[in-house]
Amino acid sequence: MNKPIACAALGAAFLSACNLSEVAVTTETALAGIEEHGIAPAGLEVTYDEGSDAITVDDGTTATVLPRDAFMDGDRFRAYYQDNSFAFYAPAASGEAFAALALVYGGTVDAAVYGRTAETALPGTGTASYSGEYASMLVNDADGDPFRLIYGQADLAADFGDGTISGVISNRADFSNPDISFADVTLSEAALSNGRFSGGVSGGSGNGIIVTTASDGTYQGMIVGPNGEEVVGGVIIPHLYGPDEVTEYGAFIGD
Repeated sequence: MNKPIACAALGAAFLSACNLSEVAVTTETALAGIEEHGIAPAGLEVTYDEGSDAITVDDGTTATVLPRDAFMDGDRFRAYYQDNSFAFYAPAASGEAFAALALVYGGTVDAAVYGRTAETALPGTGTASYSGEYASMLVNDADGDPFRLIYGQADLAADFGDGTISGVISNRADFSNPDISFADVTLSEAALSNGRFSGGVSGGSGNGIIVTTASDGTYQGMIVGPNGEEVVGGVIIPHLYGPDEVTEYGAFIGD
């Protein structure tokens, strides 16, 4: 059975400029309560096939099928790979939400997508803490080559009375080389609007063997789960790696 993960409506020019506006997308098969968002090129469609355990990334011109590659799995994110193109997909524990990355070699697709498949009853007061996993890749802006996989821990805190959320992404390390680490990323306080949020990020520079200088970026996401007990979202951070401009595309999921 094919599940549409996400379509998206942000152009590539906005990606490189790190100007992320949350865009809701309704799929043709949408049921009441389905809501999907993306940091992604316009016209993108990402589909997960349960039968083959594969992900298809379709930019409207080319459909790229990425088979399962468990070697690159994180704790929550499942990895998919073919010919230097990647996808990472994490379903929420409730089964009612997801976060994902899709990166096709050559720069045709660099995207973080997330969404929910059921209604969420949001608390009107009180606070909540969320902890989970962050997955990202560094992509060379010049040739669209995804060249470093990073996993980390995502921690967010929501205050439903004040209507705010903030957080940090820590323990950021290169998947293939533990001697390559990356600084924490601070998710600045952002307003909650019907469970959705969008704000700025700072930090994230690479150190050790690979040294990058990160500029301020942005993040966005939503509170999900039957009673708001889960969170999903995406992150984008521009870096300088020597003379090269690279962009970090990330996704997070927590409960």
